[in-house]
Amino acid sequence: MPIKLHTVSIRKGAGEFELAETLRVSPEAKLCGAAGNLIRCLSVARGRSVLTDVDPASLTTERRINDLPVFHRMWFHPDGDCLAYTQKGKVGNPSTLFFVTAKGSLAAQATLPNAISEATAGPACWHIGCRNGRLYTYSLAGLCIWRRHVVRPRPNPYSLVAAFTGATEPPYLSVASSWPGPPVITESERIFLFSQFGHRRWRSTIPNPHIEQYDLCMPSYLPVPAQALQKLGIECRDRVPLGFVRLVFDSTVPTRSTSAPRSLFNKSIESFEEAAGETGEVVLARVDLMPGRSGSDEVIRSVATWYQRIAIGTTEGRVHVFDFERTLLMSFCVGRGPVSAIVADHRGLKATYCAGLLTTFEDNDINGCVKLPDYYANVAGHVAGVLVWRWNTVWFVNSRGRVIWKAEFSKVVRSVIPDDVGFTVLAGHLFSFRYLPSTERNSP
Repeated sequence: MPIKLHTVSIRKGAGEFELAETLRVSPEAKLCGAAGNLIRCLSVARGRSVLTDVDPASLTTERRINDLPVFHRMWFHPDGDCLAYTQKGKVGNPSTLFFVTAKGSLAAQATLPNAISEATAGPACWHIGCRNGRLYTYSLAGLCIWRRHVVRPRPNPYSLVAAFTGATEPPYLSVASSWPGPPVITESERIFLFSQFGHRRWRSTIPNPHIEQYDLCMPSYLPVPAQALQKLGIECRDRVPLGFVRLVFDSTVPTRSTSAPRSLFNKSIESFEEAAGETGEVVLARVDLMPGRSGSDEVIRSVATWYQRIAIGTTEGRVHVFDFERTLLMSFCVGRGPVSAIVADHRGLKATYCAGLLTTFEDNDINGCVKLPDYYANVAGHVAGVLVWRWNTVWFVNSRGRVIWKAEFSKVVRSVIPDDVGFTVLAGHLFSFRYLPSTERNSP
């Protein structure tokens, strides 16, 4: 039987890093991450999972844990614990959580009513977003501390079947936390900030640059739902959403835009109650006009947090930065396409990845950018720059946006783990790269 070689080819910057160690993990690991001071690798063989803990400095095996349940995904905690996840059915079926201690033993397991969207590490806990629209917080030992309802399932605006049947799609909650900060949740265009005790501090939406506001006098009477539906040509029903009633004011709203028909505008009436007098008569209301939901609607694609700050990236290439008091601090554009990744550390924004364009930051100001060949890629922060990988290629980009190192591996890159003296790549084997001494780096 021929031997499969796991090799690496340095394409650029051979004088920046050296290949210090290589380790073969058996069975072959499908993912790994930093669990405390060790690298924990997850392998699957014969219907069971195997965990291998490796010392990142010497790439020596510290421990190996066999005969564990099958894990499909795994998240790693700075304290050394891990959260594993198994989903045997499609979305909508229950899923199982496994809480793994720093020594590799199973502390507990729990069942959620639906699939997991994302999970993130908190202070001695896990924040888990579920496809049923709820946020769950578990201790490292597997005890459910609290759970909160975040959003409800809503119809797919792009589905013709949903328009007639009322079928809903499960929400996808993106969860981020600047350990040990509070959890931030995003879903579609909405942003939520929760406290560590499960109290929702505030809710907001992404800024809409196309919004227009009008002050207008409302009609002298408020139509009942039956009258509103009659005007819309819809048969009366027992329960009517308030949005249908608001559409009756369409004739009172001026339209300045001629590039889109009036039917493509959604209307939301703000300060409706504040405009009412003591007798309850509505005198004035403010109406916001914005383009209706379409294939190019702007929604949140990525989120990152650091000290008292939240950064979100949208599908239109914009980045918005809020503080923990819901104040919008700045907005800017980093490309034409979805912002698929935002990297931040304790100092602030570090990098964004938007449709192949990597933008680096220093003191929250743009410091450089570089165009990479892949539309989507994985990004991780490093003390000296940013690591980017896709398929079998890894790039190291410095803080000024220059690619100083590039390598291609014979197998697909599964994970890249940065550390203070270099980084480790999982591509079939574990490859440990370390900085070259300055004398060797500057030598011809």
